[in-house]
This record gives sequence, structure tokens and C-alpha cells, in this order.
Amino acid sequence: MSAFSGHRQSGKDRHREIHRRTVTGRIGRDAGASRAPLALTHEEAIDLMRTGSRLVKIIGQGGVMWFVIPGGQVTGAIADRIKQDSAVVGQKDGLFPHHDQTWRMRKSTQPT
Repeated sequence: MSAFSGHRQSGKDRHREIHRRTVTGRIGRDAGASRAPLALTHEEAIDLMRTGSRLVKIIGQGGVMWFVIPGGQVTGAIADRIKQDSAVVGQKDGLFPHHDQTWRMRKSTQPT
């Protein structure tokens, strides 16, 4: 049963299901042709963050990329929505003040 069909799964099972959907489930029809994995949805990203994953901003040659680690890539728009969530806090780990690079859920919103 899918991690998002209403059946309650453990955090490890949710991570495994999302990984299967976003990475291994995105292989092209030809055996050698694979496409880049699709980004996580907002709901998938928040669900992963509730189990302890972090939103991470990575700057590279291609520009800014956002990842929920462990989990997968998210779009810039979804990263902005996540950062606006009142349950999400910046880690104050940037080189300059107010330029966080990682965000997490507040402890009180994470399952025990």
C-alpha cells in the first residue's frame, strides 16, 4: 500500500516509498535511458521533515538547488512554502546572519 493512501506507515517505510517513487520509479522505457527524478511534492517533503529530514539549500554551478535530506529534491517554490510554515525553523547556520542554509521542523511537531 502506498505511503500516501491513508495507511499509517513507519517513517522508514515512508522514506523507502518516496525514494522508490522519485528515484527508481522514474526510469525510462528503454533500459539504458533514465530521466532525472521528479521533485517531491509539498506534502511529501513536509511528511519527511516531520520524521526528521531537513530542508537544505545547495548552491552550485547550476544555481540554487533545494533538497529534503534524506528524501529528494524540491522546487524553489516548494522550498519557499516549506520555509513559510510556522512549524519550520532555520538553523542559523549561514555564513551571514539571516542567511540560513538548513531548516527543520520544530521538535513539538515531530512524531515521537
